[in-house]
Amino acid sequence: MIKIYNNKLKSQALTHYNSLKEHIKKSRYNYNDIDDWFKNNGAKKSFKEIVTGNFSVLEDVKDKYITPSKKYPKYIQYLVTIYNNHFSKAKSNLDGNGYNALEMVQNIGIIVCPYCNRNYISNVNRVHRGKKRTSHLDHFFNKKTYPFLAMSFFNLVPSCPSCNHTKHKDNISVSPYDDRIDLDTLINFRYIVKSGNFLNNHEDIQVVLSYKNQIKDNVENLGLADLYSIHRDSVYEILKKGQIYNKEFKEELIRNHNHLFNSEEEINRLLYGNFLDNDNLHKRPLAKLNKDIFENYIKN
Repeated sequence: MIKIYNNKLKSQALTHYNSLKEHIKKSRYNYNDIDDWFKNNGAKKSFKEIVTGNFSVLEDVKDKYITPSKKYPKYIQYLVTIYNNHFSKAKSNLDGNGYNALEMVQNIGIIVCPYCNRNYISNVNRVHRGKKRTSHLDHFFNKKTYPFLAMSFFNLVPSCPSCNHTKHKDNISVSPYDDRIDLDTLINFRYIVKSGNFLNNHEDIQVVLSYKNQIKDNVENLGLADLYSIHRDSVYEILKKGQIYNKEFKEELIRNHNHLFNSEEEINRLLYGNFLDNDNLHKRPLAKLNKDIFENYIKN
């Protein structure tokens, strides 16, 4: 699992809210009724605060707005309808300017599933048929239990269809939007070997996912340990490269090809993937696995 981050998320959440507000104003429901419901119930926040609030805000208010009967006014239930019938569909939009789920995912800029870091989720442009998402939007707090959060920006997690289907309505404990935590310290990849012949046979390598209790629900409900068990070959390739391209070999490459390499770091990026730092894990599948194996077993 990796973090969703860019320095424009707050402004993107505001764009999301403004488009949603425009849509509601053109509907049969009154925007002020929706805003008043949020202000007079639960956490007594404005509709804008609920739509644009970061993950910690959503976590704080989610249970405060649940009614004992779990029944809500039609204008609150309408938020689910907006998501299902207008926002999530490629040929629909909220504001007449093309803003929808496809546009949201493109603006965020994440192209790899943050839940599993295994699958690309970039949009595609189909000839004669227009753009289409390859991602799903997972409601971190599911929209059946929390219909009032159905259109909250930081409740919508771009994910691959596999993770969205596996998670379904199960609860997971850590959101990739949560800026209070360091995901890199909560989950870590390592390996164990079944025989001394592991450098000649990737079947002798077992991928191990170590994690803190805080993220246990994510690992178990998304099946991450099982998903990564098949990536023995990726670990095998990293370990093999580590044996071949040792420190002396890399120093020789720099001496003999200084027009190509200025540092050992450049060689490492070429050998083990261009993205070996936390800020760029969202750009390539298995980047977190590659980084952990490299740092734990090759770098030092």
